Amino acid sequence: MSVSEASSLLKQLASEVSSSSASASTTLASLKLLLIDFDSLPPLCLPTPDSKEEQRIACEALELGCLLAVKNGDGEAFEGNINQLFPIYSSCPSVPKSANRKKAQGLNLMFFLVENRLADFHSVLQTYTAEEIEDERINFAVMLERELMVGSYDKFASTSTSLPDPLYQYSTKL
Repeated sequence: MSVSEASSLLKQLASEVSSSSASASTTLASLKLLLIDFDSLPPLCLPTPDSKEEQRIACEALELGCLLAVKNGDGEAFEGNINQLFPIYSSCPSVPKSANRKKAQGLNLMFFLVENRLADFHSVLQTYTAEEIEDERINFAVMLERELMVGSYDKFASTSTSLPDPLYQYSTKL
């Protein structure tokens, strides 16, 4: 298994997810099989010559997997991808933050709200920095939860016009 092969599959996956290709799930599955051989990922977290690149590829692949699951309305796949992703975030703090990281984090909070898993929502929220919470994709879910807690259901219902990302419209279908 090579990092270059995984990198190539990651580029293919990114293209397929953005174009909503039917083959994206197959590409993601193939990429996940390659990730199994990356010793730099949890639970081993061993230093390897390609550790940074392996961790970057894994994060980006799983983030894309989250986005794909949301597009497909597949809550189980979303939860599986996000649950594989968070140990990498916590065990490999030097991984560069990708363009989809905060989107995945915000969608995870939305998932917890939709599933009425408020304890999980608050547990995950406590792990975020103040800077992360200020990001509109994460803050949107935080503000939505506040509106629900005070009983402002009309404000909650009207949020569909001010979504921070088009994928948030799908999150209510998970």
